[in-house]
Amino acid sequence: MIENNKVTKRQRWTKAWRYGVFSYSTLIEPWPPFLIFLGIGAVIGALTPLIQVWATGTLIDRLLDNMRGAVEASLLDVLAPYWGLLGLIVLAMFLRWMIYMASFQDYLAAQVNARVREGVERRILEKAISLRLEYLERPAYYRMLQRARQAVAPERVAQMVDAVQRAVAQVFGCIGLLWFFAGAHRAIALLLCLGSLPLIHWRIRSDREMIDINFNQTDRQRRRDYWRDLLVQRQSAAEVRLFGLGTHLVGQWRQLTDRMLAQVKAARWRNMRGGVGITVADLGLSGLMILGLMWAAAQGQLSAGTFVALVYALPQYFDLVFMISLRLEDLHRFFSEYRYVVEFWR
Repeated sequence: MIENNKVTKRQRWTKAWRYGVFSYSTLIEPWPPFLIFLGIGAVIGALTPLIQVWATGTLIDRLLDNMRGAVEASLLDVLAPYWGLLGLIVLAMFLRWMIYMASFQDYLAAQVNARVREGVERRILEKAISLRLEYLERPAYYRMLQRARQAVAPERVAQMVDAVQRAVAQVFGCIGLLWFFAGAHRAIALLLCLGSLPLIHWRIRSDREMIDINFNQTDRQRRRDYWRDLLVQRQSAAEVRLFGLGTHLVGQWRQLTDRMLAQVKAARWRNMRGGVGITVADLGLSGLMILGLMWAAAQGQLSAGTFVALVYALPQYFDLVFMISLRLEDLHRFFSEYRYVVEFWR
């Protein structure tokens, strides 16, 4: 039994490795400069919070020191010692805007999308031509073809590029903030890191459930679309009206749609209840972290400026974790659906 489990795990890892190689060869290899942009985004994402927290804390400390011996002076003379720190804060804000706002993601998406769709669509067509004609009569063929083409739709590839770039930058941004929190106390950084995992796991689990629902509803979606086409296309609509089937088809379409929506609604409700619990836990963790920072400041491990900067960075960290969970959810959905392309090529 143990040997069988080892074989199963080995096969699972082998399958994942092959899928990873396939994904790289079809998504990244067509335009290698994408990796350069990812590296730049990682560096900027890590440096931005470090610059922001350090510059803010240092600025507050210097202001407090200078307030003790304040003298009358002009505005330029007062600001002169702080121009460098103010410039760093503005630079950090600019870099944050470049990484997290839609500044150059559209360019990356256009470059990757054009090359990916060219290669993948060509392979899909070549696969379709190579099949024997009897395969074209099977519903499973059209189901797999529909899923494969939806997986590489332009908006899906663009969403993947955007999610990868932002996720890499945000992950390194969290690492940078954790490094600063570890300077106050390692336990604070450890608790923050561990407290982020339930949110990410909840997001991926919720998305996995919705993907399974969408997968199981594929046949019903095709049936519903078929009934809709019978009612809205001229040739079929004329026959439907001739035989008086309009009311029957509308009723069947409505019943099927209601069942599908009810299944989605039930899943969303379950996910929402789990999200409320995680939100309450994160709020409690935030309060605990603030108490920990207060204790570190009272022990002289933090200056006043660093304490204020870290308290300000605490909600920023949770915002980054939340955004990472969204990006990982998008990536999980994309690669879960991208496997349909692999299945179609088999």
